[in-house]
Amino acid sequence: MSAFLVYIIKWTICLAVLYIPFTLLLRKETFASLNRLLLLGTVVVSALLPWAEIHFTVVMEAPANIVAGTNIATTAIQGATTAIEWENIILAIYLAGVAFTLLGTAMGITKAATAIRRGTLWTEQRGKAIIHCHADTVAPFSWFNHIVISESDYNECGKEILLHEEGHILHRHSLDILLLAAVKAFQWFNPFIYMLENDIKEIHEYEADRYVMEHSDNARDYQLLILKKAASNAGTQLINRFSQSSVRKRITMMARKESDRARLAKWLYLIPATSLLLLLFAKPQYIYSYKEVTADVAATHTKEETAPIVTARTTVPPPPVPTKKKKRATVATKAVQQPTDTITATAPATTEKATTPQESVTAIRYASETYYGYMNLQDNDTAPGIAKSDIRRCSVRASFIADNNGQAGDIAIKGCDISLNTSNENIVDNIELIRSAMIASAEEYIKQKEWASAIVDGEKANTIYDAHIIYRHGKAETQQTSRRPMLVGSTPIN
Repeated sequence: MSAFLVYIIKWTICLAVLYIPFTLLLRKETFASLNRLLLLGTVVVSALLPWAEIHFTVVMEAPANIVAGTNIATTAIQGATTAIEWENIILAIYLAGVAFTLLGTAMGITKAATAIRRGTLWTEQRGKAIIHCHADTVAPFSWFNHIVISESDYNECGKEILLHEEGHILHRHSLDILLLAAVKAFQWFNPFIYMLENDIKEIHEYEADRYVMEHSDNARDYQLLILKKAASNAGTQLINRFSQSSVRKRITMMARKESDRARLAKWLYLIPATSLLLLLFAKPQYIYSYKEVTADVAATHTKEETAPIVTARTTVPPPPVPTKKKKRATVATKAVQQPTDTITATAPATTEKATTPQESVTAIRYASETYYGYMNLQDNDTAPGIAKSDIRRCSVRASFIADNNGQAGDIAIKGCDISLNTSNENIVDNIELIRSAMIASAEEYIKQKEWASAIVDGEKANTIYDAHIIYRHGKAETQQTSRRPMLVGSTPIN
């Protein structure tokens, strides 16, 4: 699934987890301004939380047997194609809903602007508000700093209505409505955003009613006025109407005693709710470890020699042998054939005792070297549909024989370690495709490179290489190779 759709789903979950406790704990409290702040914060935080990811590492072992050049499974490709088709259909439906909702919002704004201008008898500036008096019967409403009121309402009860709408303007409720309209466009399928919008509008009315109560001496007359105007519901959802919201709830809230400050502790539900979401969206980083083949590589590749080949793997010099002086293999300087990266060599193969001249010649015809190559990861190194950014780290271990002409042969893959940088299920499920692609890329690298051959007794000898091909991100010219300590008895390839 595309990252955009995953983000929308996470946003939906965050909105639900943060909003549902509010409906159970705080909806009936009289902290109107604080509840408004909490709901607006819920909208903003729910949109940001999906980006705050916690990373943890998951190590998984894969089968040790690795077959070079594994073909990509046809069923995997067909499954990925079907998933992409369904994803495109879902995305098209979602974008159609976004466009339809945005169109409705634009029409609502146009309708509000038209309702303010049409039928105006006169206008008056009162503080930050502009009053538009209409000749026709129209339900009082406000939109930003504009107040619309009919001439009859202005003459009969203009003071209370204007105070109420001034309360909306001073608290900047129109900005809240625009923010919710924008969020609703992207969350049009989410029922919780509509419930949250209704709660916000009710809180707007509570704040405007409180403003009237603070600046009016007759609360009873104001409550009767609300009942009288309750039947007037014309207008658009984007405006603040005087008769908006439940009359019973508004009157009940005005008569309710101020909530105890200790009830503010209910806000603490945000701590476990936010923690739960962070854990829910924690991003695993999968490291697939492939066990290295333990068989003797020399025994696998050499077919004609009869004497065993022993490779030194110790950093401590062996004790000197006074009775016999062994020859050490040297490596010819060959500028054209040298690998471009730093090479660390292991000890050349030796035998304890040559029983026959033929065995002695065969035993020293092979030298052993270890090569570390660092490659810049390219998009064409990965499997189809998988970007190089999805791979955090990858290394391929292989052994091969470099002949007298510097050509690699008898390539055997010993292991492949892959660390992903994504939790995308499609990529995790197709780890075998990534592994096959990386192995194929390493094999191609080995085949194209010209390798130096060891010189034994003045003649070129076949050389067994233990190669480590390490892929990295970044520009190729910035990649650095690290020289590991040479083992005793080894000779670097120049």
